[in-house]
Amino acid sequence: MLHEGIADKSDVIPVKILKDGVSFDRYSGVIGNEDYKCVSEHVNKKIREFGKRILQGDISVNPYEAGNRSSCTYCDYRSVCGYDEKIPGYSMRKLNMNKDAALEAIRNESNGN
Repeated sequence: MLHEGIADKSDVIPVKILKDGVSFDRYSGVIGNEDYKCVSEHVNKKIREFGKRILQGDISVNPYEAGNRSSCTYCDYRSVCGYDEKIPGYSMRKLNMNKDAALEAIRNESNGN
C-alpha cells in the first residue's frame, strides 16, 4: 500500500476515507480490483504494442495535449525530437476523454466489445 495508516485524508496520495472507515470519497484516485485488472492488462498490451513498433523502426513524433498539460512538458527528448507545430504535418493529439470514459473504453476493450 502506498500510504498505510490513513485515518481521514492522505497528504501523499489522492485518497480520502469516509467516516465508515472503509469507503473512499468520489474524488479519491482509486479503482476496484476488476477495473485495476483491466487497466493493468491494457497497459501491458500497449507496452508490447509500442515496443514492437519501436523495434520495427517507428520512432514517429506523436505528442498529446490534454487541457493545459502536454506530453512535451515531461519529455526528456524534447530537445532532440524535432517537434515543432509550425512545421506542416506536426500537430498534437487532443485527448479530451475524462477518466470515467477512459475506464469504460478500457473495460469494453478488455471484454472484446
